[in-house]
Amino acid sequence: MVIDVNTSLNPFEIFTIFKDEKDSFILDSHMDFENLGRYSFIGFNPFKIIKFKNDKENPLDCLDKELKKI
Repeated sequence: MVIDVNTSLNPFEIFTIFKDEKDSFILDSHMDFENLGRYSFIGFNPFKIIKFKNDKENPLDCLDKELKKI
């Protein structure tokens, strides 16, 4: 689920609410708002975790294979 939230809190302040949830994470781009940043994603308790540890394969190819299984 993706929800657009308008708030005066910064993403790291919001993340503190969820930081103790299982496998919580934050993907944040707000640091350079003028050029690149606009969105931050906070998530927890994913239905699947993909771990990649292979220097001979592109991680995005691995992700593509996993997404095709869904």
